[in-house]
Amino acid sequence: MTDFEKYLFSAFRTVVIKKVGSHELTDNRLLMAVTANENLGTLGFSMGAEALMKLATSDSLETVYKDIDGIGDMHGAKPMYPDFPTTLMNIDEATFRFHQICHYTSTYGLERWYGVKIKKGWLPDTPDTAKTEKDDALLNLKFLTVVDESDAYRYCLEKVLSKKERMSQDDKTYVAIAYKHELGKPRLSELQVSFKQNLMALFAIAFDSLETQDFIDSMKVFCKHTGDVWKCADYLITHKRFHLRTSEKRKLVRLFESYGAGDFRENLQLSIKKGERIIKLLTVIDFNRFSKNPEFSEAIRGLRTGELKSFEAQVDALLKLRSEEALDFLAKRPGLMLRKINRLIKLGYGEYEILSRLLPVAGKLSAQTLNTCLVFFGHPFESYERERLQIYNIFLRLMEEKMKHVDTGWQGKKVYIDEGDVDLSRSTIAGNDKSALTGYLQSGFAYRIPDEATTVRFFVYWNSTEERADLDLHAEGYFDGREESVHIGWNGEFRDSGMATSGDITHSNAAEYIDVDLRNGELPHFVRFVVDDFYTEPKHNFTDLSEGFTGMMAVEKLGVKVQLYDRKNCFFNHDITALQSGRLEYAWLDTKLRRVIFVGKEYLNKGSYTELGYDDVTKILYSEFSARRYLELLIKAQNATLADSADTADVVLSLEKKDNTVSIVEKNYWLDV
Repeated sequence: MTDFEKYLFSAFRTVVIKKVGSHELTDNRLLMAVTANENLGTLGFSMGAEALMKLATSDSLETVYKDIDGIGDMHGAKPMYPDFPTTLMNIDEATFRFHQICHYTSTYGLERWYGVKIKKGWLPDTPDTAKTEKDDALLNLKFLTVVDESDAYRYCLEKVLSKKERMSQDDKTYVAIAYKHELGKPRLSELQVSFKQNLMALFAIAFDSLETQDFIDSMKVFCKHTGDVWKCADYLITHKRFHLRTSEKRKLVRLFESYGAGDFRENLQLSIKKGERIIKLLTVIDFNRFSKNPEFSEAIRGLRTGELKSFEAQVDALLKLRSEEALDFLAKRPGLMLRKINRLIKLGYGEYEILSRLLPVAGKLSAQTLNTCLVFFGHPFESYERERLQIYNIFLRLMEEKMKHVDTGWQGKKVYIDEGDVDLSRSTIAGNDKSALTGYLQSGFAYRIPDEATTVRFFVYWNSTEERADLDLHAEGYFDGREESVHIGWNGEFRDSGMATSGDITHSNAAEYIDVDLRNGELPHFVRFVVDDFYTEPKHNFTDLSEGFTGMMAVEKLGVKVQLYDRKNCFFNHDITALQSGRLEYAWLDTKLRRVIFVGKEYLNKGSYTELGYDDVTKILYSEFSARRYLELLIKAQNATLADSADTADVVLSLEKKDNTVSIVEKNYWLDV
C-alpha cells in the first residue's frame, strides 16, 4: 500500500482496490472474495456484500489480505523481556534495575563517553519462547468499504472537505496531494468546503497552479466573501515567508477586487487583532499600488486611521455601557453572540434575555460549537458552579432547537442505536479539540472491555532508519480517596498495583508494553497512558521516525507461547509519525467501569505535561453531555422514538459500516447537523 492508501484505510476504513469491473463476476471469484473476507476476520476486519462484489471483479482480489496485513506490522520486534509478562513477574527489582543500567550504559553511556553512534544496545539473555498461539477474538469486527483507485483522490477530497471540522495534519497532507491530482478535472468546482479553515491548503495549491482568471473562478466557489480570502491569504503569505513576486501580488489584488468594494470594506476590520494583521498583509501585497479603484483605497485608509470600527469593537463598547441595545445589536451575529455567552452571564444578563435572541436563529448556529461548549460545561467546576449550570442550560436549549432544523429522514420513525464495542453514555464528541491522530473514530470515545478480557495492554512499536530512537511508555494509576498516584515506567515502578512494564528499550525497531491485570484486587480506579519520545540529543519528535504506532488492546490469554500483539483485539491503534510533538497522552482506563477511553492529546512542550490528582481525574474524564445524550436529543427533535432492539426499529444507527444500518460516522451526524 502507498502512504495515501494507508491514510484512507486509517481515516475512513476504506480500501483502495484496482480496476473494479475488469473481471466478470463468477461463482469462483465470488468464493475467492468470501474466503479473503474470512481471512480479514483474523485481523479484525470484515466487508459487506457491496464491497465484496466490487472486490470480486477487481485486480486486487488476490492481494487485498496481504495489503491490509502489512499495515501495523511490528516486523518481529520484541520487548526487553520477550516472554512478557511471565518473566517480568518472576524477577526481583535488583535484577530488573541491573538490566536497565546495563542497557542504558550500552547506548547513552557509550555515545557520551566515546562520541560514537550506537545502533543497538545490550539486552539481557532471558527466555524467548516461540509465540505459536493467538488469543481468541474478543472484539467485534470492524467493517471496511472499498473504492476504485481511479476514484480514490476524489473520494478523499469529498470525505474530508465535506466535514465541518478542522483538518488534521494527515488530512492536510493527503488532501493537498488529492487536490493537485484532481486539478483541471471538470467536477472539481462541485466540491463543497464545509469548514472554512480547511480552505487554506487548497487556496495555496490553486494559487501556485492556476492562471489568474482560473484561480479567481475556482476560489470564488469556495470563498464566500473577502473574510474567507483574508484567512487564506494570511496562510499563503506566511507560507511564502512574506515575500511575493509582482505577478503574485497582482493575482491576490484581482481576487479581492472581484468581490466588490462593499464586501472588502465589511471584512477589513473583523476585530482589532485581525485588523492589525490585515494592515501588515496589505503592506506585503502592495495593495494600493496594484489596485486603482479609489473605493478600495478609501476603505484601507479608514482601517489605518481607526475610523473603520469592527463589529466586535462596537459590541464591546455597548456591553461596557450595559446598554439595552447591546443584546439586539449582538444578535445580528449569532455566532459571535454564542461565543460571548460566558461573558454575558458574568455581566448579569439572564437566560431568557439571551435565549429570546438566539432561539429564533438556532438553525443557523454551529452544532460543533454548541457541542464543544456543552461538553466543556458538562464537567463539574470547583467554583462558579451556578453560572456553569446556567450556561450549560442555555447551550442545551439551543442544541435542542438546532436539531429541529435537521433533516435526517428519521421523522416519526423508530430508531435503534447499535453501540457495538463503544459505550456512548461515557463517550464525548470531539470537535475542534479532537486529537491530531488519524483514525476512524475520534478522541473521546469510551470502549467496553469484554467480560472475557483479563488484561488491558498498552503498546508501542517504532523504527528509525536514520539513527537510534527511544520511545517510552508510562502509566499512572489514581486511587479512590488517595492523592498519591503510582507511576509505571523507566523512571518509576516496574510493577505495582496490578500494572507492569515490559522494560525500556533505547534503540530502533523495538516494542514496549504495559499490562494492567484487571483481576488484581489492588488496581487503581483510573490509569493514564502516555508515550514519550525520550531521545532528545539532537531534539527529536515523532516525525523523525520512519515507522511508529501505538494502541490499546484487550487480552484474555497470557502465557509464554501467546503472541503479545494481536491486531484483531485492538480497541484502537494509531500511526504517530505525523505528530509534531514528542509526548502523547494517549488513553485512559477506568478499571471499575471496565472502559478504555481514547484521548490522543499532544504535549508540544514536554514540560507542559499536567500532573493530576484523583479529584482532578474525576472532573475531567466524563461529561454530562455524552455522545449518547447528543443522539437522544437528535432523535427526540426528529419526533422519532428510541427502539429497544434492531429488530423492532425502522432505522438502525451504527458506528460501523454494516449493511442495512446508517453509519453515524459516515453521515457525520456528530457535527454536520
